[in-house]
Amino acid sequence: MLVGSPLIGDTVRTPVRVGGSADTFEAVFRLKVTDTTGRTTADVCVTATPGTGPSPTNPSVPARAC
Repeated sequence: MLVGSPLIGDTVRTPVRVGGSADTFEAVFRLKVTDTTGRTTADVCVTATPGTGPSPTNPSVPARAC
């Protein structure tokens, strides 16, 4: 996924809305969100819009509070 938002260093709250585009196989990919220390706060399977080439996606991710 090419993430357009949030950007590195942005402060976010749960649920985190991640926006960008993904070029996926069968429109499914794994999205991992980490905090500033590198600790995983969310690790979920996401479904993008199916099609050929990069597809817009905008999943809401329920990340654990830091």
